Amino acid sequence: MASGAAAAAARAADQTEESARVRAAANQLDNYLKSSGHSLEFRVDERSGRVVVKVHDSVTGEVIRQIPNEETLRIADRLADPVNGGGSLLDLLA
Repeated sequence: MASGAAAAAARAADQTEESARVRAAANQLDNYLKSSGHSLEFRVDERSGRVVVKVHDSVTGEVIRQIPNEETLRIADRLADPVNGGGSLLDLLA
């Protein structure tokens, strides 16, 4: 039982360390983007559950790029919904 607790503690420590590295990388990226006049927006698409990233011009607020783009999200949504037009990718593109 003690080895299970030790393994759980080691996993928790690894997750904490990984979270700290991710936060540091995110801060570096945010600082770089601010200096270049851009900002990032992260959100989860409600229909697909996918993470969507938008790059904005900090001055105008204009969306410069979205990953994945709206068309990709629409196709993924339709492929996942067999009731309302789901089917093969070829059906959707035709």
